[in-house]
Amino acid sequence: MESKFPDLRFFRAQERSFSNPLEYCRAGEREISSKRKSEEPLNERPSKRSRTSLSPSNSCNLTVHCPSLSSDSSTKSSVRSEHSWFPSLSTSESVPKTKSSSKRKAPTDVTEESPRKRSRLTITAEDHLETSKGNRDISSAEISNSNTRAALQAKYTERDLLGKGGYGSVYDGYRNEDNLPVAIKHIPQKGVKRISIKEENIDSVPLEVVMMQKVQSGTPGTSAAVALLDWYDLEEELILILERPVPCMDLYDALTKGCRMTENGKKILTKQLVDALIEIHSRGVFHNDIKVDNILIEYGSAIPRVRLIDFGCGTFLTEGTYHSGQGTPDFSSPEWFITKSYRAEPATVWQLGVVVYAMVHGRYPFVTTAEIIKKELHVNGKLSNNCKDFLLKSLSKNPETRATLAALRDHPWLV
Repeated sequence: MESKFPDLRFFRAQERSFSNPLEYCRAGEREISSKRKSEEPLNERPSKRSRTSLSPSNSCNLTVHCPSLSSDSSTKSSVRSEHSWFPSLSTSESVPKTKSSSKRKAPTDVTEESPRKRSRLTITAEDHLETSKGNRDISSAEISNSNTRAALQAKYTERDLLGKGGYGSVYDGYRNEDNLPVAIKHIPQKGVKRISIKEENIDSVPLEVVMMQKVQSGTPGTSAAVALLDWYDLEEELILILERPVPCMDLYDALTKGCRMTENGKKILTKQLVDALIEIHSRGVFHNDIKVDNILIEYGSAIPRVRLIDFGCGTFLTEGTYHSGQGTPDFSSPEWFITKSYRAEPATVWQLGVVVYAMVHGRYPFVTTAEIIKKELHVNGKLSNNCKDFLLKSLSKNPETRATLAALRDHPWLV
């Protein structure tokens, strides 16, 4: 039996109001187990806060190819307009400067923490390797950061836990000077992948920081990926300060909380997602962990907007073959299980196909590794022919016949 979403389905209209929009802005990172019970509804499984890709140290441990490294990072908050996509939420959110009982405690009571030694877990990258067309440079100034906990606490206030997993933990918070909502991600240093940038004479920098810098545009809040605002490289942990769109929810919540979504709405989200993936590839980044948990829906305007989060499994995009695990087993492509190798675009298209299949069916297409490799794809006969064709081309078992992102962007279902 195939794994199904809750009986409510996620396209059924619900006249439901949530009092706390923060509850549905997960800031991006979850931990998901590599196995699912095929007959267990998703909302009856362990909390999705323990449902994410494996720890970077033991899952998406990719070989890093480092070209020259630029970007700007900033953010914006949004105000919701009335529409029929999601349950009614308050149109604004105040950020009180009060301490929460679930606020994270610092590892020590001291206000200063020594900067960590940069030589730990460094991965030397090859500067000459090819990356995607449109790759941009990142200057040493853009990847500089603050290295004391006191500097962090002076600039940001941390509040409630949003999610926790093998990667670390994520808290909501705000920037003290203007109450800007942020997500604060804590990653233990043992799980941080690092690279050296020879031409910038930088000995060690976290790979996730580099990936997030590369995918940003020059205008605050306009990139498909959420913005990296700050980062703090401390002795015990790496702390990322991330844009937190308000109001928003991740796609998993949208699919399981009874949110209203029309056929046209599903197509709009899919089109945005395809465009977002093309955008990050054009900037030389391979996300490698596209799934419902890592897609935020920002709904502060009449048409919701797709945002990508969690670049912890990301690496540089190349035309070559990758030989390390994809981010989450449930969304991994067949060629990885068969040959232990894959290329970036076909793997990305497969992950996209799984996400879109879930949106239109209310369940995942495959449950086990054997099904991912061998099971024929079954699509709902009530779907339009164009939708069926989109899914069949996205979820082709053969990566050589699988559609490209450019072809999907121009597919009749999305045009």
